[in-house]
Amino acid sequence: MRFGRSEFAVATSERCLLTMLLPARELRTSPVPNLHASLRSLLERLDVPQERVSRELSAMQPVSFARAINRRVLGSMNDFAFQASHYLTRGDDLPTIAGRLAHTPMSAIGEGRGHLGFPDMLARALLAGGVV
Repeated sequence: MRFGRSEFAVATSERCLLTMLLPARELRTSPVPNLHASLRSLLERLDVPQERVSRELSAMQPVSFARAINRRVLGSMNDFAFQASHYLTRGDDLPTIAGRLAHTPMSAIGEGRGHLGFPDMLARALLAGGVV
């Protein structure tokens, strides 16, 4: 996504829609360390226990990057990008934006028609039992 002269990559978990914005310039030189650092920061912000954070980061080896093809995820990413642009306009930093997006109700992860799920709550549940 582009905001002014800045470009950001939107990284979203397909399973829980946990989403981060990553500065594209930094991803060109060191994508994996930046992805890991952003995810660590977000999970710590969501009060995920350190042992689960470490387990998740270890499970993310090797890292691969690809365009999203799941339409549910693509639609959610578009929603998140729209919301993020408003938060950027307000001057919020990327970790704050990721925290706000994590607590955004999303129908794509709700339990059935008409129900909403929250990425942060689903991520915590998944991490308690395994890898997101």
